[in-house]
Amino acid sequence: MSSKETRRRFLEATGVAGIAALAGCSGNGGDGSDGSDGSDGGDGSDGSDGMDDGSDGSDGGDSSTRLSWHAGGTGGTYYPLSNEIKTIVEENTDFSLNVQSTGASVENVGSLADGSADFALIQNDVAYFAKNGTGIEAFQDNAIDSLQGVATLYPETDHPRHPG
Repeated sequence: MSSKETRRRFLEATGVAGIAALAGCSGNGGDGSDGSDGSDGGDGSDGSDGMDDGSDGSDGGDSSTRLSWHAGGTGGTYYPLSNEIKTIVEENTDFSLNVQSTGASVENVGSLADGSADFALIQNDVAYFAKNGTGIEAFQDNAIDSLQGVATLYPETDHPRHPG
């Protein structure tokens, strides 16, 4: 096995273990009383089986194992990366991920803060600004105390340039 294959297997295994461990601690499974139990709210009397087939964009999984994952725009890096993570998680755990395209990191912080996302990809600097309530207007004096990091996927080095 080449070192590239060994590294990929290691990254897959640690990623799956980390996501599964965090999912077990998330506490957002709900009791299904809001209709989020994986069913479409139907009882089958309309000829359907009463189960969500995923045609509405959801993944149709049980709410206790279905996690919402907010990525970035479909044209960027985060969305395809998120779908690769989805594949690994679903092949190796009982969890399913519903990957959603979003307006990027600032929006993803908001989704985590309001509970509409279980996980989200966020640029390093935006995560720092959100956690510390500084840096950009969206978070100025409005720290998101509940924001927690899982992993740094890769360094995103910023090279700010000042005109003139």
